[in-house]
Amino acid sequence: MSQKIKFADCVKYMIKGPFGSDMKKSLYVPKGDGTYKVYIQGNAIQQDETLGEYYVSEEYFHSKLERFEVHPGDYIITCDGTLGKYLKLGDNIEKGVISSSLLLLKLDEDIIYDKYFELLWEYSMLGYLASQARNACLIHLPSAKAIGEVKIDLPPMEVQKDIANKAFLIKNICDSRVEEIRLLDELIKARFVELFGDPKINEKKWDTGTGSKFYEVKGGKRIPKGMGYADGITAHPYLRATDMKNETILDDDIHYIDEDVFEKIKRYTVKGGDIYLTNVGVNLGMAGVIPDKYDGANLTENAVKLVPKTDLVLDGLFLAHYINSPGIQDYINERKMSVGVPKLAIFRIETMPLILPPMNLQIEFINFCKQVDKSKVALQKALDETQTLFDSLMQKYFG
Repeated sequence: MSQKIKFADCVKYMIKGPFGSDMKKSLYVPKGDGTYKVYIQGNAIQQDETLGEYYVSEEYFHSKLERFEVHPGDYIITCDGTLGKYLKLGDNIEKGVISSSLLLLKLDEDIIYDKYFELLWEYSMLGYLASQARNACLIHLPSAKAIGEVKIDLPPMEVQKDIANKAFLIKNICDSRVEEIRLLDELIKARFVELFGDPKINEKKWDTGTGSKFYEVKGGKRIPKGMGYADGITAHPYLRATDMKNETILDDDIHYIDEDVFEKIKRYTVKGGDIYLTNVGVNLGMAGVIPDKYDGANLTENAVKLVPKTDLVLDGLFLAHYINSPGIQDYINERKMSVGVPKLAIFRIETMPLILPPMNLQIEFINFCKQVDKSKVALQKALDETQTLFDSLMQKYFG
């Protein structure tokens, strides 16, 4: 049976980092005998205790920072901006102290199991603490005292271990399937290079051309000022840059427009099979193919469509893979306007270099991708089912 206790009763110590004035960069020294490493938020965010190159002298440590010293088994937790990312420090850590943007705590592991704490923190405590965060510009975790006052439900140790062991077993299965999907994506990239080489240097000496020789590049259109999306589903999907991922259109959050809006922007539609390319914003440079079910949909102003001018010389999916390849992504990043909102001008797309391998080789690659995609679909289905199981377990114990 669970008991309701303060979180402070589960820890041996808990303290936020020193004042910023006590941890200024001007106080840092080169690494040497007797120096103390300064652990930073990046250690927790990147899950790597070896990161970082800031040090303070032994003299300064003893005069100002002794109470902020880290020890094996301590948790360091991010407090500013990216809230609540944690790392449990290993047995062979470099001696050091926490920066001003970290929380340091040591669990009383006779009371709370470490893996149970990690679930409790991520799926219960953190959400509550984030809702109490201060400062409209940069959010912070509350004080260590306030965190200690949070009431938690704590079951007996054997129950904690049972819950945590089940949860992490399922989580590891999820992580494994995510990694399998990533490796399949890498397999497609490797097959592309094997067949076609690096598009940026064209070492296979394929015939070449530019975008404007084979495609007309047409922009989309924003929703007119004073008008907006429809409240429900209509006959007119409006495809946004956020819908354009994985070389297709994601169905999970499609927005629609009504007849009045459509009449204003009806010239800016796509056809099934068109190639899209995002050319504004953080997702700039992502290409894909419009599925047939979105034939006639309206296109956002943050993307363009590539309409063939001539007989087909490039398969649509091949072209999308080509644009998304590292070499062409480098080309795009070198030519985008980065002042303010990133933007790729249409003339940059029109002058984009293209390689023109034989169509039969393009089709061989596309067929390979389709076979790999079947495996990805099966893995994604298994991942979704496992994630649902994990989420239901978290809801049961920490919801």
